[in-house]
Amino acid sequence: ILTHDAQIGLVGGADKLAGVIVICGTGSIVYGINTEGQETYAGGWGHLLGDEGSGYDIALRGLRAVARAADERGSPTELSDLMLSALRLTQPRDLIPWIHAVSKDQVAQLAGQVFSAADAGDSVAQQILDNAADELIFAIRVVIDKLGFSQPFDVVLSGGILRHQPTFVDLMRSRLENIAPTACVRM
Repeated sequence: ILTHDAQIGLVGGADKLAGVIVICGTGSIVYGINTEGQETYAGGWGHLLGDEGSGYDIALRGLRAVARAADERGSPTELSDLMLSALRLTQPRDLIPWIHAVSKDQVAQLAGQVFSAADAGDSVAQQILDNAADELIFAIRVVIDKLGFSQPFDVVLSGGILRHQPTFVDLMRSRLENIAPTACVRM
């Protein structure tokens, strides 16, 4: 059959054609299909309209935190040094020409700095990751509710962020248990 990558990922991860998949890499989307064949999505709007919780979203929020800290409109954060160092820039204002000259993939690569800062205890970075997890959980809840899942079902976690950030996966798992205790989380 001819289908899309979200359905292929769901079948590959759950080994059946029913359940929910969360794809979180540069972008993000949640897709689900129930046993009656009804399907729905939440997210997947692209980096300009959405992709909340994605690598791009996490990195952009990190860059915005650097700008806010530089202006003293936000809390000081380790993200300032980490982001500028990763980009080999000397001051926060150097981010302005940089962001206008790069691709969304180049922005998304900076999500790693947010994870590093959060792991080191930076509260600004931790809040960014909490918000990202909340956005993904909200999208999962929408898909679950639309499809009427009530019996045990699979939730497949996929994509670069979920594959390479185990602490974020743990955060997602714990929040998922609160909204869908019968879900079986798979990687």
